Amino acid sequence: MGDTGNDNKTPLDTDSFQVGHLLRYEDAFLSNPDPLLPSFNKSMSSPELNPRKDPTPDWNDLKQFLSNQFTAQNNALIECTTASKKATESLLETREDLQLSKAETRNHRFDLENHLKNPINHLRNAHKVETQETISTFESNINQEI
Repeated sequence: MGDTGNDNKTPLDTDSFQVGHLLRYEDAFLSNPDPLLPSFNKSMSSPELNPRKDPTPDWNDLKQFLSNQFTAQNNALIECTTASKKATESLLETREDLQLSKAETRNHRFDLENHLKNPINHLRNAHKVETQETISTFESNINQEI
C-alpha cells in the first residue's frame, strides 16, 4: 500500500480517525473548558479526572472542526430556506394563474351567453317583422275586397 501517514503502514481507518478526533475534543473540553469558569477549569484539569496521556488539545483543530460544522449547517439551512421561498413563490404564481383563469372563464361564459342571446333575439325580431308583414298584407287584402 502507499504511504498513509500511519506508523505501522496500515490503511487509515476513517471511523477510528473521527472517533479519535472526537475523543481529543472531549479531552480538550474536560481539561480546559471555558476560561471564564476558573473553578470548573481547576477541578476538571486535575490528572485523576482526566487520565488520558495527552491532556493538551489542539484548539485550532477544534475551532476548525466546529467552524466547519457550523458552516455546513448554515449552508444547509440557507439551501432549505431558498427552496422553501421558491416553492412559496411558485404556489403564489399558481394561485394567481387560477384566479385569472376563473376571471377569464367568467368572461367567456358571459360572452357565450350574449352570443347565444343575440341569435335568439334576432330570430324573435325577424319573426315579429314577418308576422307584422303578414298582418299588414292580410289587412290590405281585406281592405281591397271591401
